[in-house]
Amino acid sequence: MCTALGERCNHRPRAPLLLHLASGRFEPEIVRDTRLTRHWVKHGHTYEVPRDYWEHAQRSIARKGPIHLLAQTLKAYGIEAPGPMIWVIQGRT
Repeated sequence: MCTALGERCNHRPRAPLLLHLASGRFEPEIVRDTRLTRHWVKHGHTYEVPRDYWEHAQRSIARKGPIHLLAQTLKAYGIEAPGPMIWVIQGRT
Protein backbone atom coordinates (compact mmCIF):
# COMPACT_ATOMS: atom_id res chain seq x y z
CA MET A 1 0.00 0.00 0.00
CA CYS A 2 2.85 2.39 0.82
CA THR A 3 4.44 1.63 -2.52
CA ALA A 4 1.17 2.35 -4.28
CA LEU A 5 1.23 5.78 -2.67
CA GLY A 6 4.75 6.41 -3.94
CA GLU A 7 6.56 5.67 -0.68
CA ARG A 8 9.23 3.04 -0.19
CA CYS A 9 8.03 -0.12 1.51
CA ASN A 10 10.62 -2.70 2.55
CA HIS A 11 12.99 -3.56 -0.28
CA ARG A 12 10.46 -4.74 -2.84
CA PRO A 13 10.58 -3.43 -6.39
CA ARG A 14 7.70 -1.09 -7.12
CA ALA A 15 6.43 -2.46 -10.45
CA PRO A 16 5.68 -6.08 -9.34
CA LEU A 17 4.08 -4.90 -6.11
CA LEU A 18 1.79 -2.54 -7.99
CA LEU A 19 0.77 -5.41 -10.26
CA HIS A 20 -0.20 -7.49 -7.22
CA LEU A 21 -2.15 -4.62 -5.70
CA ALA A 22 -3.91 -3.93 -9.00
CA SER A 23 -5.18 -7.50 -9.27
CA GLY A 24 -6.62 -7.25 -5.74
CA ARG A 25 -4.72 -10.16 -4.24
CA PHE A 26 -3.13 -8.13 -1.47
CA GLU A 27 -5.82 -5.51 -0.88
CA PRO A 28 -5.90 -4.98 2.91
CA GLU A 29 -9.67 -5.50 3.14
CA ILE A 30 -9.56 -8.74 1.14
CA VAL A 31 -6.64 -10.11 3.16
CA ARG A 32 -8.39 -9.28 6.46
CA ASP A 33 -11.69 -10.81 5.35
CA THR A 34 -9.97 -13.95 4.06
CA ARG A 35 -8.11 -14.45 7.35
CA LEU A 36 -11.28 -13.84 9.36
CA THR A 37 -13.32 -16.30 7.28
CA ARG A 38 -10.63 -18.99 7.40
CA HIS A 39 -10.36 -18.56 11.18
CA TRP A 40 -14.14 -18.99 11.60
CA VAL A 41 -14.31 -22.02 9.32
CA LYS A 42 -11.48 -23.67 11.26
CA HIS A 43 -12.26 -22.64 14.86
CA GLY A 44 -15.80 -21.23 14.85
CA HIS A 45 -17.48 -24.44 15.97
CA THR A 46 -15.58 -24.26 19.28
CA TYR A 47 -17.01 -20.82 20.16
CA GLU A 48 -20.26 -20.67 22.05
CA VAL A 49 -21.80 -17.40 20.91
CA PRO A 50 -25.13 -16.66 22.62
CA ARG A 51 -27.99 -15.92 20.22
CA ASP A 52 -28.72 -12.47 21.71
CA TYR A 53 -25.04 -11.48 21.45
CA TRP A 54 -24.93 -12.54 17.78
CA GLU A 55 -28.07 -10.45 17.05
CA HIS A 56 -26.50 -7.50 18.88
CA ALA A 57 -23.29 -7.87 16.86
CA GLN A 58 -25.28 -7.76 13.62
CA ARG A 59 -27.06 -4.54 14.62
CA SER A 60 -24.06 -2.84 16.21
CA ILE A 61 -21.69 -0.57 14.30
CA ALA A 62 -18.83 -1.19 16.76
CA ARG A 63 -15.86 -3.27 15.66
CA LYS A 64 -15.07 -4.82 19.02
CA GLY A 65 -13.65 -8.18 18.07
CA PRO A 66 -13.87 -11.17 15.76
CA ILE A 67 -17.60 -11.75 16.35
CA HIS A 68 -18.52 -8.17 15.45
CA LEU A 69 -16.11 -8.18 12.52
CA LEU A 70 -17.57 -11.41 11.16
CA ALA A 71 -21.16 -10.21 11.51
CA GLN A 72 -20.40 -6.89 9.79
CA THR A 73 -18.33 -8.52 7.03
CA LEU A 74 -21.09 -11.00 6.19
CA LYS A 75 -23.64 -8.19 6.19
CA ALA A 76 -21.46 -6.05 3.91
CA TYR A 77 -21.23 -8.87 1.37
CA GLY A 78 -24.98 -9.54 1.47
CA ILE A 79 -24.71 -12.89 3.26
CA GLU A 80 -27.56 -13.63 5.63
CA ALA A 81 -26.28 -15.17 8.87
CA PRO A 82 -28.87 -16.47 11.37
CA GLY A 83 -25.92 -17.70 13.46
CA PRO A 84 -22.13 -17.44 13.44
CA MET A 85 -21.76 -20.82 11.72
CA ILE A 86 -24.97 -20.73 9.64
CA TRP A 87 -24.60 -18.65 6.49
CA VAL A 88 -27.23 -18.34 3.76
CA ILE A 89 -25.67 -17.42 0.41
CA GLN A 90 -28.11 -16.93 -2.49
CA GLY A 91 -30.75 -18.99 -0.70
CA ARG A 92 -28.41 -21.90 0.05
CA THR A 93 -27.22 -22.80 3.54
